[in-house]
Amino acid sequence: MCQLLKRDFLISWKIIGMAYLLLLIVYLLQLPNIPSGTYLFLFMYFIAISFYSDQLTHINRLLISTPVKRNHIVLARFLFIFLNYTVFYMVDFTLFHQESMTLFLLKYTALCILISISLPIYYLFHSIWIRVVVHFAVLALSTFVFILLLINPKNMFNFLIFVTLEFIDFQQVLALFTFSGIFLYVSYILSCFIFSKKDII
Repeated sequence: MCQLLKRDFLISWKIIGMAYLLLLIVYLLQLPNIPSGTYLFLFMYFIAISFYSDQLTHINRLLISTPVKRNHIVLARFLFIFLNYTVFYMVDFTLFHQESMTLFLLKYTALCILISISLPIYYLFHSIWIRVVVHFAVLALSTFVFILLLINPKNMFNFLIFVTLEFIDFQQVLALFTFSGIFLYVSYILSCFIFSKKDII
Protein backbone atom coordinates (compact mmCIF):
# COMPACT_ATOMS: atom_id res chain seq x y z
CA MET A 1 0.00 0.00 0.00
CA CYS A 2 2.82 2.41 0.89
CA GLN A 3 4.45 1.79 -2.48
CA LEU A 4 1.17 2.54 -4.24
CA LEU A 5 0.81 5.81 -2.30
CA LYS A 6 4.41 6.68 -3.13
CA ARG A 7 3.68 6.07 -6.81
CA ASP A 8 0.75 8.50 -6.70
CA PHE A 9 2.89 11.10 -4.93
CA LEU A 10 5.64 10.86 -7.55
CA ILE A 11 3.02 11.36 -10.25
CA SER A 12 1.38 14.38 -8.61
CA TRP A 13 4.05 16.15 -6.53
CA LYS A 14 4.33 19.08 -8.95
CA ILE A 15 0.64 19.98 -8.86
CA ILE A 16 0.59 19.45 -5.07
CA GLY A 17 3.57 21.78 -4.64
CA MET A 18 2.01 24.37 -6.96
CA ALA A 19 -1.24 24.35 -4.94
CA TYR A 20 0.55 24.90 -1.62
CA LEU A 21 2.81 27.56 -3.17
CA LEU A 22 -0.30 29.38 -4.38
CA LEU A 23 -1.76 29.30 -0.86
CA LEU A 24 1.50 30.56 0.62
CA ILE A 25 1.78 33.45 -1.85
CA VAL A 26 -1.81 34.55 -1.20
CA TYR A 27 -1.25 34.39 2.55
CA LEU A 28 2.13 36.17 2.65
CA LEU A 29 1.16 38.94 0.23
CA GLN A 30 -2.30 39.35 1.81
CA LEU A 31 -3.96 38.95 -1.56
CA PRO A 32 -7.73 38.47 -2.01
CA ASN A 33 -8.98 34.96 -1.36
CA ILE A 34 -8.47 32.43 -4.11
CA PRO A 35 -11.66 32.08 -6.22
CA SER A 36 -13.55 28.81 -5.88
CA GLY A 37 -13.11 28.25 -9.61
CA THR A 38 -9.35 27.96 -9.09
CA TYR A 39 -9.85 25.23 -6.51
CA LEU A 40 -12.24 23.43 -8.86
CA PHE A 41 -9.70 23.57 -11.69
CA LEU A 42 -6.93 22.23 -9.45
CA PHE A 43 -9.29 19.50 -8.25
CA MET A 44 -10.06 18.37 -11.81
CA TYR A 45 -6.46 18.65 -12.97
CA PHE A 46 -5.11 16.73 -9.97
CA ILE A 47 -7.42 13.75 -10.55
CA ALA A 48 -7.08 13.83 -14.34
CA ILE A 49 -3.27 13.87 -14.28
CA SER A 50 -3.19 10.91 -11.88
CA PHE A 51 -5.28 8.70 -14.16
CA TYR A 52 -3.72 10.02 -17.36
CA SER A 53 -0.27 9.04 -16.06
CA ASP A 54 -1.58 5.52 -15.40
CA GLN A 55 -2.81 5.37 -18.97
CA LEU A 56 0.49 6.61 -20.44
CA THR A 57 2.73 4.29 -18.44
CA HIS A 58 0.37 1.26 -18.43
CA ILE A 59 1.30 0.89 -14.76
CA ASN A 60 -1.99 -0.81 -13.84
CA ARG A 61 -1.29 -3.59 -16.33
CA LEU A 62 2.00 -4.20 -14.52
CA LEU A 63 0.43 -4.00 -11.07
CA ILE A 64 -2.33 -6.53 -11.71
CA SER A 65 0.29 -9.01 -12.94
CA THR A 66 1.76 -8.94 -9.43
CA PRO A 67 0.16 -10.21 -6.18
CA VAL A 68 -1.29 -6.71 -5.62
CA LYS A 69 -5.10 -6.89 -5.48
CA ARG A 70 -7.15 -4.62 -7.69
CA ASN A 71 -9.13 -3.26 -4.76
CA HIS A 72 -5.83 -2.24 -3.11
CA ILE A 73 -4.93 -0.24 -6.22
CA VAL A 74 -8.27 1.55 -6.03
CA LEU A 75 -7.98 2.05 -2.27
CA ALA A 76 -4.52 3.60 -2.59
CA ARG A 77 -5.78 6.09 -5.16
CA PHE A 78 -8.79 6.94 -2.97
CA LEU A 79 -6.66 7.44 0.13
CA PHE A 80 -4.10 9.55 -1.70
CA ILE A 81 -6.65 11.92 -3.21
CA PHE A 82 -8.80 12.09 -0.08
CA LEU A 83 -5.87 12.73 2.30
CA ASN A 84 -4.31 15.33 0.02
CA TYR A 85 -7.51 17.31 -0.31
CA THR A 86 -8.28 17.01 3.39
CA VAL A 87 -4.84 18.36 4.37
CA PHE A 88 -5.03 21.11 1.74
CA TYR A 89 -8.48 22.19 2.89
CA MET A 90 -7.38 22.20 6.54
CA VAL A 91 -4.35 24.35 5.68
CA ASP A 92 -6.53 26.75 3.69
CA PHE A 93 -9.01 27.01 6.57
CA THR A 94 -6.21 27.56 9.10
CA LEU A 95 -4.55 30.32 7.08
CA PHE A 96 -7.67 32.27 6.14
CA HIS A 97 -10.37 31.11 8.61
CA GLN A 98 -13.01 33.53 7.32
CA GLU A 99 -16.07 31.31 7.63
CA SER A 100 -18.17 29.69 10.32
CA MET A 101 -17.61 26.12 11.41
CA THR A 102 -20.97 25.17 9.92
CA LEU A 103 -19.97 26.46 6.49
CA PHE A 104 -16.58 24.79 6.86
CA LEU A 105 -18.25 21.43 7.54
CA LEU A 106 -20.67 21.88 4.66
CA LYS A 107 -17.83 22.67 2.26
CA TYR A 108 -15.81 19.71 3.50
CA THR A 109 -18.81 17.41 3.02
CA ALA A 110 -19.27 18.82 -0.48
CA LEU A 111 -15.60 18.10 -1.19
CA CYS A 112 -16.00 14.49 -0.04
CA ILE A 113 -19.08 14.12 -2.23
CA LEU A 114 -17.21 15.59 -5.23
CA ILE A 115 -14.40 13.08 -4.71
CA SER A 116 -16.98 10.29 -4.40
CA ILE A 117 -18.65 11.32 -7.66
CA SER A 118 -15.42 11.94 -9.55
CA LEU A 119 -13.36 8.79 -9.07
CA PRO A 120 -15.82 6.21 -10.49
CA ILE A 121 -15.99 8.33 -13.66
CA TYR A 122 -12.27 7.85 -14.26
CA TYR A 123 -12.56 4.11 -13.73
CA LEU A 124 -15.62 3.83 -15.97
CA PHE A 125 -14.24 5.45 -19.14
CA HIS A 126 -10.99 4.73 -20.94
CA SER A 127 -10.51 7.88 -23.01
CA ILE A 128 -9.02 10.71 -20.97
CA TRP A 129 -11.03 13.30 -22.89
CA ILE A 130 -14.33 11.53 -22.24
CA ARG A 131 -13.36 11.31 -18.58
CA VAL A 132 -12.59 15.03 -18.38
CA VAL A 133 -15.75 16.11 -20.22
CA VAL A 134 -18.04 13.87 -18.14
CA HIS A 135 -16.20 14.90 -14.97
CA PHE A 136 -16.62 18.59 -15.77
CA ALA A 137 -20.32 18.16 -16.57
CA VAL A 138 -20.98 16.23 -13.36
CA LEU A 139 -19.03 18.72 -11.24
CA ALA A 140 -20.87 21.65 -12.81
CA LEU A 141 -24.24 20.02 -12.08
CA SER A 142 -23.18 19.05 -8.54
CA THR A 143 -21.95 22.56 -7.81
CA PHE A 144 -25.22 24.04 -9.08
CA VAL A 145 -27.27 21.70 -6.86
CA PHE A 146 -25.06 22.45 -3.86
CA ILE A 147 -25.49 26.21 -4.36
CA LEU A 148 -29.26 25.79 -4.57
CA LEU A 149 -29.15 23.71 -1.41
CA LEU A 150 -27.32 26.48 0.43
CA ILE A 151 -29.66 29.19 -0.86
CA ASN A 152 -33.03 27.61 -0.17
CA PRO A 153 -32.92 23.95 0.88
CA LYS A 154 -36.41 23.67 2.37
CA ASN A 155 -38.24 24.68 -0.79
CA MET A 156 -36.01 22.59 -3.03
CA PHE A 157 -36.32 19.20 -1.38
CA ASN A 158 -39.11 17.03 -0.05
CA PHE A 159 -39.98 16.24 3.55
CA LEU A 160 -37.34 13.49 3.88
CA ILE A 161 -34.55 15.88 2.94
CA PHE A 162 -36.01 18.52 5.25
CA VAL A 163 -35.88 16.08 8.19
CA THR A 164 -32.28 15.26 7.25
CA LEU A 165 -31.37 18.94 7.29
CA GLU A 166 -33.00 19.32 10.69
CA PHE A 167 -30.85 16.45 11.93
CA ILE A 168 -27.77 18.20 10.55
CA ASP A 169 -28.72 21.29 12.55
CA PHE A 170 -28.96 19.12 15.65
CA GLN A 171 -25.79 17.06 15.17
CA GLN A 172 -23.74 18.85 12.53
CA VAL A 173 -20.41 17.06 12.89
CA LEU A 174 -21.88 13.57 13.24
CA ALA A 175 -24.35 14.00 10.37
CA LEU A 176 -21.91 15.56 7.90
CA PHE A 177 -19.13 13.08 8.60
CA THR A 178 -21.66 10.25 8.28
CA PHE A 179 -22.81 11.55 4.88
CA SER A 180 -19.20 11.96 3.77
CA GLY A 181 -18.31 8.45 4.88
CA ILE A 182 -21.31 6.88 3.16
CA PHE A 183 -20.61 8.64 -0.13
CA LEU A 184 -16.90 7.76 -0.05
CA TYR A 185 -17.56 4.12 0.82
CA VAL A 186 -20.18 3.66 -1.92
CA SER A 187 -17.86 5.37 -4.39
CA TYR A 188 -15.00 3.06 -3.39
CA ILE A 189 -17.15 -0.07 -3.76
CA LEU A 190 -18.43 1.11 -7.15
CA SER A 191 -14.91 1.94 -8.35
CA CYS A 192 -13.65 -1.48 -7.22
CA PHE A 193 -16.48 -3.18 -9.09
CA ILE A 194 -15.79 -1.21 -12.29
CA PHE A 195 -12.04 -1.78 -12.07
CA SER A 196 -12.48 -5.51 -11.41
CA LYS A 197 -14.54 -5.89 -14.60
CA LYS A 198 -12.32 -3.67 -16.72
CA ASP A 199 -9.78 -4.91 -19.25
CA ILE A 200 -6.47 -3.18 -18.51
CA ILE A 201 -4.68 -2.16 -21.70
